[in-house]
Amino acid sequence: MAPPSKHTRLDALTRRHRLAIEALLQSPSVQDAARLSGIPSRSLYRWLQDPTFRDAYAAAGREALSLTVGKLKSATGAALQTLQGCLADPSGAVKVSAARCILDTAVKVDIDDLGRRVEALERQRDPGTRALGCD
Repeated sequence: MAPPSKHTRLDALTRRHRLAIEALLQSPSVQDAARLSGIPSRSLYRWLQDPTFRDAYAAAGREALSLTVGKLKSATGAALQTLQGCLADPSGAVKVSAARCILDTAVKVDIDDLGRRVEALERQRDPGTRALGCD
């Protein structure tokens, strides 16, 4: 059986749970999320132990990250042009910094691609199959 969709997990939550997830995503700590949402931190800690809430929180975090990555990707063309311009700068330090940034980013793109490929394989995997491929 396939795992429940993100919408199914979120639909199973109350309005307060959804408010808590939003606050947790926006806050650097559970205490800050409690203040932002008006929900006691004890409740937030208890909810974070609940698999349904935790799964919904993780799914919402992945969605927020995906939106952020999309925005970053839209600025990559201009950023790359700027870095390429820096490669021609007379200062050796500027050249090295630009080159390092370009190379680091290229590696991260490869890692991101690998992560997407692993996720696709995990989705295709038979639910009865163990992580190490053992039956």
